[in-house]
Amino acid sequence: MKTCLMNLGALSLTIVLFGFGCGNVSRVSSDGGGSDSTLNIGPSARGCAPCTGGTVCSMGLCVCEPGRMRCNGTCANVLADPKNCGACGSACPAGEVCSLGKCSSTCAASLTSCGGACVNVKADDAHCGACGRKCTSGKRCSDGACGCPAGLSDCGGTCVDLRQDPQNCRECGSACKGGNVCSPVGCVANCGPGLTSCGRACADLNSDRRNCGACDNACTAGTMCAGGVCTCPAGLSLCDGGCVNAGSDPANCGGCGIKCGRDQVCNQGVCVATCATNLMTCGPSCVDVGGDRNNCGSCGARCPDAQVCSAGQCHVVCTSGQTVCGLECVNTTTDPRSCGSCTRACAVGEMCVGGNCMAPAGTGGAPGTGGAPGTGGAPGTGGVPGTGGAPGTGGAPGTGGAPGTGGAPGTGGSDGTGGAPGTGGTGGSDGTDGAAGDDAGGQSDGPTE
Repeated sequence: MKTCLMNLGALSLTIVLFGFGCGNVSRVSSDGGGSDSTLNIGPSARGCAPCTGGTVCSMGLCVCEPGRMRCNGTCANVLADPKNCGACGSACPAGEVCSLGKCSSTCAASLTSCGGACVNVKADDAHCGACGRKCTSGKRCSDGACGCPAGLSDCGGTCVDLRQDPQNCRECGSACKGGNVCSPVGCVANCGPGLTSCGRACADLNSDRRNCGACDNACTAGTMCAGGVCTCPAGLSLCDGGCVNAGSDPANCGGCGIKCGRDQVCNQGVCVATCATNLMTCGPSCVDVGGDRNNCGSCGARCPDAQVCSAGQCHVVCTSGQTVCGLECVNTTTDPRSCGSCTRACAVGEMCVGGNCMAPAGTGGAPGTGGAPGTGGAPGTGGVPGTGGAPGTGGAPGTGGAPGTGGAPGTGGSDGTGGAPGTGGTGGSDGTDGAAGDDAGGQSDGPTE
């Protein structure tokens, strides 16, 4: 999916294309003064055909870098261009120079005339340190010398990213062999979690300005990559794929596509004749040089991409969840180059998880087997059986005399507790008849038998 932003006068359009770049999209407008906003867009890996006239591809559109205006097919610096001094097509008379957007006989202080253009040789990429000395191979002019932008290193005169260049991986001349790719920790077989292989380079699609959201989708024209989307730093607006200050940009004064007239300046988002007293006139722009990234500290002193101007100095400003490391924004919880802190890099093959360097996770072990079942306890023994009670004793035999009565039968023994019942006692013996008593002093009454 590709999002193409266009402005047609007062009409703003957003076009979303699935499966294609912003091919063959064009916008044509004219301000009557030679301004040319035609954007010829053809299909390519990033949505643009080869951009010409000093333009760069941004979000599918060929646009001028911040601080430049599209004039007759070429990006011009209206602060210094004697053919477009202050506005497109406004040429200075012969013998005069263009100084801060106005034709003059001499350049303003601290500026140098190079072919009628008054430039700051300390910061001009086309005249770095001296007229005609151009910075090439990705270098930018800083303090009068060409050098690599923040995050890049000079390897044999060319600016490269040692974290992604397979020919110069982690150090100049160290090439990745075979099918290895270049990652922030060196040449590896696979990029690992959190990184995507773009060609033979490992990229974090959430923050990589050259691969933002997708491989080869570069953030240019002042935009920065945050969360996989090219966006503008705080205080700037996105117009036609580039970041502008709608408060001072004469081509987008107060809003995208609102152009000031030839003799007007953009003052706090309104086209007027002169700038407010607290602002500096930099060509057709009224700027606060303490906070304008295209005129930071002085007219024409532009901050590098993804930086903002504060107190007249260029600074890196990161979005939520990112940390300033040097001159770039990184996520120290996932970036193996700066894991936990800006100065801590993970070893080759390690990944950054939660700000800690960790080896790739191994595979889980085989599940454990269950223990052997326990054996039952020994069965309990029964109680000791009760013993039988002692058997009962027989009754004593009767005594003679009066006829004895039969002895009472013996009582059975009491039952034994818990035992067999006791046996009954034996009966007593029958008593004997007593002897016949004597008659006192006489005979017996009857005959004897």
